[in-house]
Amino acid sequence: MKMIKTLLLLILLNSFSVQGYEGNLKNVHSVLEEFNLQTGTNKVNEQFVFTYAVRASNALSIDWSSGNKKDTSNELLKLWEGQSELNTLDSKGLLKSTRFKIELAGYLGVGIDKCIVTYDKNALRFFVVNYLEDRNARMRIAAIRNLGFVGNNQDIEYLSKVVKKQLEGWSQHAARSLDLIGTKESIGVLIELQNEVTDPALHDFMRSIVSQYSNGVKLAPSCNLNDN
Repeated sequence: MKMIKTLLLLILLNSFSVQGYEGNLKNVHSVLEEFNLQTGTNKVNEQFVFTYAVRASNALSIDWSSGNKKDTSNELLKLWEGQSELNTLDSKGLLKSTRFKIELAGYLGVGIDKCIVTYDKNALRFFVVNYLEDRNARMRIAAIRNLGFVGNNQDIEYLSKVVKKQLEGWSQHAARSLDLIGTKESIGVLIELQNEVTDPALHDFMRSIVSQYSNGVKLAPSCNLNDN
């Protein structure tokens, strides 16, 4: 019975391939196809989905880097809203998983800042913030890392606390997020923190960020017509 189920899945996935996928998320599509196939022969538990969600997130990074940013952003928005072609192929909810959606929110935030897609950034921030204290450490660090793309001044205090803990990896991501938020306030705090941290590696990392602000601060992008 298990073999029959696997064969049926192969036939179904082959039908997708015949039809072809013409979107901008080809690497994400590839991971999704494999995930759908593996669900026929593996126990679908939280860890299984998380592992593939990380792979899909890495695939998303490749698709973003290699594709047209505007077209990719528009497809990401459709994916976020459940209206992408990929959503129809996602019967087991891989692309609805929290780990993948945190990454998706981050790239949408980049698209908003680049003025190539329109969406409520606060809604994306609200989603990411909910997982800053998740029981899964890898989920928390993903939220910290992507908070820079969707966050605002409300997140400065939290990120500052993470930086001050001087935990390898965690503090670097928090410092980078303060930089990415890019407001006068977040950059001001980042410069102050750079002078406070005592860990040599973290200090050097923050110094490399702060060095770009030799004459003041870098303000967050604006989509006003005058700025385009």
